[in-house]
Amino acid sequence: PPRTARWSSSSSMMGSTTTEWTVRPGDGAGGAGLTAESWGADDPAQKPADLTVVWLHGLGDSAHGWIDAFTDARSIAAPAPRTRVVLPSAATAPVTINGGHASPSWYDIYGLDRNSQVDDAGLAASVQRVAGLVELYDDAGPVVLGGFSQGGAVALSLALSRRDLWGGVRAVIAASTYLPRPERYEVEHALSGGAPRFLVLHGDADPLVLPEYGRATHDKLASLGLDSTFHGFPGMGHAACLEEFDLIAQFLKEIAQNDGD
Repeated sequence: PPRTARWSSSSSMMGSTTTEWTVRPGDGAGGAGLTAESWGADDPAQKPADLTVVWLHGLGDSAHGWIDAFTDARSIAAPAPRTRVVLPSAATAPVTINGGHASPSWYDIYGLDRNSQVDDAGLAASVQRVAGLVELYDDAGPVVLGGFSQGGAVALSLALSRRDLWGGVRAVIAASTYLPRPERYEVEHALSGGAPRFLVLHGDADPLVLPEYGRATHDKLASLGLDSTFHGFPGMGHAACLEEFDLIAQFLKEIAQNDGD
């Protein structure tokens, strides 16, 4: 059953507000995960939202690992009165880099360097699943797509390979991640209008997804003529921090306000 969480939010950007979140099991499309609405909608897929955020967790995590980042007042404040957060959970499967042990994963990972093999089939399957979520929710308001680490790689791959969804996806947030197979995307493939904004975030002490991968992702997006902003976090490893949450909250607020203008 859905649960309701009430927090007294006091972000420096958002002011002091009280947001009542209704958190439901599932991603709204029959898949595993969690869905939260800041206004307690009875039918989350059909009720219009000021903004819907589809956020993908990293390797070995799940929707439960990120729900508090969006519904806890100390983290990412609701950017609009009617905010929906969709947190799909990946299926559990053997992961090569983890010695074949089963783990929640959006696709198999063979290595962490740029020359490592890419699980194209697994990545494509996850892109297809998340594209279905975007198509489900974009009729009910603007969508921001984002993710951490492996989840961010799926979000980036979707944003660049499914330009037919750009009308619904207003922005993409890529946190501590990288773009798989960047050579697939060339300058002539970029469109001048209708493209989402990109926000690339990375800790400068990340020992897993190296900081230069985040910077290279931003540089690739910029080379395609896309609106990309990079922000590094001194001393942050492969993790998230409150400063990053504040930046995401402000970015989401800007997207919601621009869409409403």
